[in-house]
Amino acid sequence: MVDDKPFRSQLTEVRPDGTLSFTPLPAKPDTPPAALRTFPSADLVCWGQLSQSLPRRSQLLLFTNGDRLACDRLLKIDEKTLTVDSFAFGEVTLPRRDVAAWIFRPPTDQAVREQLIERLLVRTGISLGVPLTPMNEVAPPNEDQLLLDTGDRLTGRFLGLAQEPITTPDGRASQRDVVRLATAFEPLQVDLSQVQAVWFSSPAPETSRGERLRWVIGLADTSRLTVGTLQLKPGELKLSPVDGAGRSLGTWEAVDKRASGSVVFLQVLGGRSVYVSDLQPALYRHIPYLTVERPFHADRNALGGFLQSNQHTWLKGVGMHSAAMLVYPLAGQRRFCAELALDDAALGTSNDVRGHVEFRILLDNVEQFRTTLSAGSPAVPVSIELGTAKRLMLYVGFADRGDVLDYANWLNARLVK
Repeated sequence: MVDDKPFRSQLTEVRPDGTLSFTPLPAKPDTPPAALRTFPSADLVCWGQLSQSLPRRSQLLLFTNGDRLACDRLLKIDEKTLTVDSFAFGEVTLPRRDVAAWIFRPPTDQAVREQLIERLLVRTGISLGVPLTPMNEVAPPNEDQLLLDTGDRLTGRFLGLAQEPITTPDGRASQRDVVRLATAFEPLQVDLSQVQAVWFSSPAPETSRGERLRWVIGLADTSRLTVGTLQLKPGELKLSPVDGAGRSLGTWEAVDKRASGSVVFLQVLGGRSVYVSDLQPALYRHIPYLTVERPFHADRNALGGFLQSNQHTWLKGVGMHSAAMLVYPLAGQRRFCAELALDDAALGTSNDVRGHVEFRILLDNVEQFRTTLSAGSPAVPVSIELGTAKRLMLYVGFADRGDVLDYANWLNARLVK
């Protein structure tokens, strides 16, 4: 919450006007149920946890704004649109320009799956710092690519899926699924079982971070969508996803009455919390332990990967490597809040070698807060009244072992209006 402590709860309803209702969960089984809590969306920071459990035999559709949709299959594609059969919303049609990639067989291992997603999204500007060759690095203009299981790539224009008649080794007539690809030389039909993903050569995505209220909604099937309108109540889930420029992708309604219960995460954008990762800092400086200077990353960890602390993924925040400072100008905000932790990447390979970081918060160069944390420690919430201060400084310094694995996360770092 913006102005209250966290509380355990179940999301009960999101009304068309954005009003949220939560049912508080009792701390003990015998405790009487608490009264329903209702408040505007603008007063929420986030609720729940993002799911990483992909259903069996799922396919993944990646959007150019970084969103993802778990699907059963691709139904149709042409020059302008793509239609899929999604688990939650049934048949949906999207502009081809907003589709970054289609993963036919996502890896079951979460870390490997996220590396593949990075490889397919890097040309959209959503870089996770994984040492993989971006798909667009060798892609001719306006051409798609097939990523094969062998690691090879085929370049052309993706035309969709088809079935091709074949004869089995025992002489029986059968069919196989193939991917159709138009190339400069000849059309190709590639066995679908050999294709891991297709990368779409869509235009560079437009981005807009205006003040308009939006939600990021996460479903149990790992779908993650940025939406401009949201309506949820028992037995009903209706929403309007938006692209990076804020354009609506239509109204989607859950096909299953139980889908409303599959919502596991909600984060509000454009409410009373202004995330520092959406702001331009007045100053950034990294002080290397030896000679390597490192950048900070908005909504990513110090390595450029997803923000992950205590086995949870966080969408908003700032990643920094010790020793470094970020300075933001202040203009009438009341409070700075964040959850401080080291990224799970700082755990290393043993308990003896892990990151240790000193966090400091200063207002007009006067220290307001200081703590030292190690990798694996629970996130520490912090709330600092800003008063009449003009500058906010976020500093991470060396602790034990110099700068080894010092990947500091300022999770949900925000200025409260």
